[in-house]
Amino acid sequence: MHDERVGGRDGAKVGSFLLIKALTNTPQRAHQTASKLQAKIEPEKVATWPPSKTNMLHRKIAFWVAKRSRPFTICEDKELRDALKFATSGAYTAPDHKTIREHVIAISGEAMRDLKKMNASLDVMPCISGDIWSEGDLALLAILQHHISPRFEMVEKVLAVIPFSDSSHSGAEIERRSKVACAAVGLGTYDDDTDTVKDAIHKSCSDAASNMKSGWNDFDGDECVGHSIQTSAKKFLEHLEIAGVVKKGRGIAAHFRRSQIGRNLLRKVQEELQLPQTVPPRDTETRWNGTHDLWVWLVHNREALQVYDTRRLSEANTAVGNPDGTCYGDHQLGSVDWEIIVQGIHVLNPAKQFTDFMQGSTYPTTSGVIPFMGVLVKKMDKPFKDVNKQEVPYHRGVKAARAAMLEDIRKRFFNMPECKLEDYVVAMMLDPRYKSCKFPGLMSWTLRNGNKLTKAKAVQWARQAWEADWKPAEVANETVPTPRQALGDTRAAAFMSFMSDDEDDDLTSTTRSIVNPAEVIQDEFDTYMEMRDEEPACDILVWWKMPCEGVKDCPGLDLCRVPAMRLSMGGVCVSTPFVPLVCSSERWGWAYPRGSAGIYPVVIG
Repeated sequence: MHDERVGGRDGAKVGSFLLIKALTNTPQRAHQTASKLQAKIEPEKVATWPPSKTNMLHRKIAFWVAKRSRPFTICEDKELRDALKFATSGAYTAPDHKTIREHVIAISGEAMRDLKKMNASLDVMPCISGDIWSEGDLALLAILQHHISPRFEMVEKVLAVIPFSDSSHSGAEIERRSKVACAAVGLGTYDDDTDTVKDAIHKSCSDAASNMKSGWNDFDGDECVGHSIQTSAKKFLEHLEIAGVVKKGRGIAAHFRRSQIGRNLLRKVQEELQLPQTVPPRDTETRWNGTHDLWVWLVHNREALQVYDTRRLSEANTAVGNPDGTCYGDHQLGSVDWEIIVQGIHVLNPAKQFTDFMQGSTYPTTSGVIPFMGVLVKKMDKPFKDVNKQEVPYHRGVKAARAAMLEDIRKRFFNMPECKLEDYVVAMMLDPRYKSCKFPGLMSWTLRNGNKLTKAKAVQWARQAWEADWKPAEVANETVPTPRQALGDTRAAAFMSFMSDDEDDDLTSTTRSIVNPAEVIQDEFDTYMEMRDEEPACDILVWWKMPCEGVKDCPGLDLCRVPAMRLSMGGVCVSTPFVPLVCSSERWGWAYPRGSAGIYPVVIG
């Protein structure tokens, strides 16, 4: 007999069963009918995920949010939450922005611990590069760490992203906060009594801003080559007869980027002319190669702009105005403007190619500074040729502006301190593509004594570095060096010319005999120098890696046995390494570095 005290849902179930049994007269049919009825009146129970699985998906979403620069509040979007609930049959509930923030902080902490652990195991001193990024009331100091791994792979990590909005941008503050950040990841010690950070860093690289130079003056390093070239390019763009054309180009770009009417009209014209339907790229004072890229767009769309001027000018002038109060018609380009733009592209193109190369993060760039700079100047010195390959005199404004740019390049690079020049030269000589110095412009560099840089001096510096840092130790108890194959007259002169103080003006000369060839002992450095130069497309990291790993078909060199060799091949260019973001609901930002698995959040304000 059933207990009548059963109540609630259980009582309802018992009562339903008794009623159905009485109506069906069989217990089996009663159970089946009761189950169907219960399913209709009671929702199905959903099995939720265990906390560990939920937390794992929270972490994955947090990583996606940071990597793709999404706002933390995106997971509070109703449609996204509904989609996640549907995909998991209701077993998972999306996190809110606070949970996302907690996971980003956790990921950051793990990444920083991993970075500190990695630094503790490094067999080289890493290089650092840095820059201050600012927009509106947001300012961040980003510091990157670079080194070449034992497997000869470029490693680039975000060392720190430091909020600077409420801090002085003085050199002293930059130095203090940079050293605190370096010490936090195991690069030296920094406190009130001890400062060993500079001894843990091989080289540094920053832009030429006075506060950054002052703040990083304690580190051994140099200015960013890419920044320096762009500063020289400003000499061209700010020249009196060029600046007006630059302003017109930016006015045209602003019109099409701000006005929907203008963009729609432009697309119609581009469609008629069967041109790609594009808008002009942004061009600002701080955007590298921005004017060059804008001018290229203008030339490609010259016919479209001329049709636009003829048919749509009145409509364009009624569209949304530019921030400076001008309209499209105020920036129309005349024939002289077009001449300056076409010739200006020719002048700026070598600088763009140079900075594009210097921004590489997967290959060494230091070794290319000397060769590429010589090529850059040679290309800028070339006469201008029209579409028919006929030489055409430069417009007087372009000619004067080009001369100002070249003068600034020579002043910045070809008279650099000899200690810095030596770093670039040693890296160049360790690059199997450039060690023969068969490129233009080597003698454009001036040494401390007023003489010109030559191949002889380059070989001398490289050998000195090899003997100081990478030369294999002498075998124990060996008092007399084992004779090795002597070199011929020409090679002896080439390899031993560094012993002479005379400057050899002939870069390719290898016939001057300065020692008795029979007295020359060939060592690893000689073996390396005797090899033919590699093709420009050669991956030098792979080239150096193979002999270190004992690949039989590779030159039997062991120059890389000492880790310090890898340091001279490091990168020299600073580019924006992170994607900053401020959430709408909180003053919060983070950085996701290029080529790195770490996410580094910073509290802003």
